[in-house]
Parts: sequence; structure tokens; C-alpha cells
Amino acid sequence: MLIQLRIALLLCVLWNLPSNCAAEPQPGPGFDKDDWELACDNTGTCRAAGYQTEYPEDDNNESPPASLLLTRAAGPGTAVEARVRLELPDDGLLGKDVRMRLNGKDLGAVPFDAKAESAALLPRQTTALLAALARKARIEFVSGKTVWRVSDNGSAAVLLKMDDVQGRVGTPGALVRKGQRPETEVPAAKPTPRLVVPPLAPARASDSKLAPRLLPVLRAWLKANPDTNCDRLSDQLNERSPQDGPPELSITRLDSHRLLVSTECWLAAYNAGNGYWVMEDKPPYAATFVTDEGSDDQNGEIMGYQKGRGIGDCFSRSAWSWDGKQFVQTLASTTGMCRGMAGGAWDLPTLVWEVVKR
Repeated sequence: MLIQLRIALLLCVLWNLPSNCAAEPQPGPGFDKDDWELACDNTGTCRAAGYQTEYPEDDNNESPPASLLLTRAAGPGTAVEARVRLELPDDGLLGKDVRMRLNGKDLGAVPFDAKAESAALLPRQTTALLAALARKARIEFVSGKTVWRVSDNGSAAVLLKMDDVQGRVGTPGALVRKGQRPETEVPAAKPTPRLVVPPLAPARASDSKLAPRLLPVLRAWLKANPDTNCDRLSDQLNERSPQDGPPELSITRLDSHRLLVSTECWLAAYNAGNGYWVMEDKPPYAATFVTDEGSDDQNGEIMGYQKGRGIGDCFSRSAWSWDGKQFVQTLASTTGMCRGMAGGAWDLPTLVWEVVKR
């Protein structure tokens, strides 16, 4: 039995089949409070982001879009990296310099490039910021007549949650609730899982002719899974939208007997989602569902992009990668809160993989 187990583990390593060898990594936890949020990924790295107050009670505290990002890898003794992002003025340029003020004290210039939207804080600025966030902090960045303000509302709760997720509460390295518990008790970072996408099989001339045989299988699958967010496909298959005609299927060959089949599943005001299934190329054309949140696929990867609201200041991203037997989710990320930052403020992943094309 031991020999068989060792052989199985060796095959897992050689064939890079994580889904068959161990439980797939799950997305890390998230948390938000007022103007701050936390996103931790499956390696243990946590990212805390704070923003300007969206609706300040005092008009004097109104601020152009601004955000701070605090990133800390898991493990004992790791440092916090701090970055600031500022929405640029109408001319697209910052002034000669951007200075940081904390509780009224000038902490010096932040090393921005004139055309950059974000910059790393200096170590002394980061140290002062972390100390203030645990209590009360008035955070300002000033360039000429423009003042950006990042709220501290919720920051202490979010940083405490970061400490909790990373197992730092009660240690000298905790950000909020320090103590004498040894740093050696802080859990180490988990390795980034790795997935190799094998080359896809070449398409066959007959693949494009399979759609009429696959559609009844999808109809049966939808009937057995009524909670799937695929109303548009269901309507077309049941001829409730006869003006649209039958659904158009995109068919990509994965290997000698499996296909990746996709079609439009739903439409919303500013988003759309495609459904994806792995299907056999011979009867009974068995279908295995992957996602109804896809946007595009290429070379064994399905990508999903969704806009948080119409003005385009927040997005989510997902990805699923083919491991030779099934699609595994290899990315889950957002750009953070919807706070007026064009394109979103940051990349806040909760699930990360190293994906390699063979």
C-alpha cells in the first residue's frame, strides 16, 4: 500500500495533475469595513486597501479618488509594503512633487514619476502610517493645490483581520494587537500552486458539424441544473426567442476525444457571460460544466472579466486552466472597491496559480 501511495504521488509530480492528487487550493478570505477592505490569497499573502470617503459629512473632506495598498506576505518577520495611487488631475500630470501628510505632519515627498498613478511609500513613511492606522490617522497627499485624502475609517478592523488571517495576533510583528508570542509561531507562506497547460489537439474538420448533436445534450443539462445563470441559452433552446435562431456554439478541440464548448449564457446592462462545458465528441456527448462567467478562451485557458458598475471603476477577473483532464480555477481577483478610480485601483487576488504553457 505504501509503495502504491508513493507511485501515485510521483505520478502527480510528473504529470502535474493537482486536481487528482490533492484538494484544489481554495480562494483566501476577504473582509471589508467602511472605507477599507482586505483580500488574502491562497498562499497567505494579504492585501489591505483604503480609499477616500465616498460621501463625507464635511464637504471640506471631499477628495479626488485616492487609495492606499498595504501588502504583506505570510510568514514570520515579513515586512509590509505600502503603495499609494492617486487619480491624476485633468492634465494627466502631478505637480513637481507629491508630499505625504499624516495627522498634520509633513512626512516628505513620495517618489512619484510625473506620469505614474501609483508609487511606493518610503520605509519611514510606511512605518509612521502603520502606527497611525492602528489608532487615528488623517492621511493626505498634496501636490500643488490638489489634496487627496485617504480615510482611516475601518482601517484598524481590517488590519486586525489581516493579523488574524496570517496568525500574527499577539506577536511582536502584529499590526494592531501586539504581544510576546514568538514570531516563530506565525505560519509560513504556502507555495504558489503550479499548473501546466498541455498543448491542445489540432481541430478536426468534423468538429464544426457537431453543434446539432451537442445542443440536445446542453438542453438536457440545463433542465437538470435549473439554477444555472444561463437564461439566454435556455430561452433559445426552448424557442422562447425564435427571432434569435438556434444558439451558436464555439467548439475547440482539447484532446483526442474531448471538446471545449461555449455559447452566450446571459446579458446584463454592461456585462455578459458565456457558458463553458467540456463535452465528449461521441455519443452520449457527456457534458461537464466549467463556468457561466466566461468572457473569452485561448489555448486552454478560459478568462472572465466583469465590470462592477457602468462607469468602469471596479472589475473582477477569473481564469480556468486545462490540466489535461479538467479545467481548474487558477485566478480570482478584483480591482477593489468602486470608488471612482478609472479602471479600478489595484489587483486584489484571492486565488493565484502559476500557469505554464507546455
